[in-house]
Amino acid sequence: MAEFLSPDWIAELDTAARRATLPAGLGALVVEQVVRDGPRGEVRYHLRFAADGLRVHAGAAPDPDVRFLTDYDSAAAMHRGELSVQEALARGRAKLQGPLEGLRGHEAALRDVDDVFAAVRATTTYA
Repeated sequence: MAEFLSPDWIAELDTAARRATLPAGLGALVVEQVVRDGPRGEVRYHLRFAADGLRVHAGAAPDPDVRFLTDYDSAAAMHRGELSVQEALARGRAKLQGPLEGLRGHEAALRDVDDVFAAVRATTTYA
């Protein structure tokens, strides 16, 4: 069991991502996650969708298509399934940076990510 946002947790996300089957014809997309004000300070990691699969990497992405920013409590609530991305954005608890048109065509893959990480979510601990 890995602690939320720890290096081990990010490694578990990557392991789950590499096992995932993504929709055919998926183009390249990089989504950077920035979580602020947590026990570990600011944590950045990114999801890289590509024709050969999904990967999760620690740290900032060199050139993300979109950046998703949130605070620790909101990120933890989203990871636990208590808060949706849409609710977080609508309530001002999260913010997107970057051209949103870059997300077009990736809706199915982004929805499927929640299922990809279900096993990690079930064993995650929180500070």
